[in-house]
Amino acid sequence: MKAKYAGAALWILPLPLLAQAPTVITMDQEPHHHLALKNEVVKVFQVDLQPRDSFLMHSHDTDDVAVVVANATTVTVSPGKADVLQISKTGEVHFARSGRVHLVRNIGQTPYRIVSIDLLRPQTGARNLCATQVPDQPLNCPAAPPSDVNAPRIDQPQFETDQTRVTVTRIRPKQNAAFGETDRDALIVAIDESVVAAAAGKGPGTVLHPGDFVWIGQGETARVFQNDSDKEARVVTVAFKP
Repeated sequence: MKAKYAGAALWILPLPLLAQAPTVITMDQEPHHHLALKNEVVKVFQVDLQPRDSFLMHSHDTDDVAVVVANATTVTVSPGKADVLQISKTGEVHFARSGRVHLVRNIGQTPYRIVSIDLLRPQTGARNLCATQVPDQPLNCPAAPPSDVNAPRIDQPQFETDQTRVTVTRIRPKQNAAFGETDRDALIVAIDESVVAAAAGKGPGTVLHPGDFVWIGQGETARVFQNDSDKEARVVTVAFKP
């Protein structure tokens, strides 16, 4: 009888251990991450996590930039670490290094929505500009020029690496602003409603909603973003240095 019970214990003991070690999948496999663009420079995921829902445990294999497009309250769970409560605000931009493994639970009453931008080139020399996104690095915010109330846009550089620069732009009410440079690729992500994007000098544009984006390849015609509202409208530019 003793041998019989000992054998049963061997079958029972591993089960709790298995429950504590969830399978880790890639970003591409995580069902709340919807791949919207892939090229040689980036993979762009539009992420939507409803209240009381959770990501599966997944890995981040490249450095990435996340643009928050909806207020939300979440908890991040990482193996071997304490859970982290996060209150995300629309318009926040975050830079994170590769090698992270985690899941996120939405514990709030609103959807957790971000645009997650995988940077496929290795990123070196990360440094803060006007936002503290790079740990242990000082702010290095360029001196702002004198305020011009007639200027159509206000650019606020956030951070950069030797390969990438991230800027938040506020387009003033009823104003247009051109985006795109001839010597580099750029991804423009809409944060607020009421932004219309059109190719420069061409017909009617496309209405962008929060989380929508436009890719402007190196050498392509600049795109004009029009703010039709009575409030400022924000977009985030992720520009890729040549």
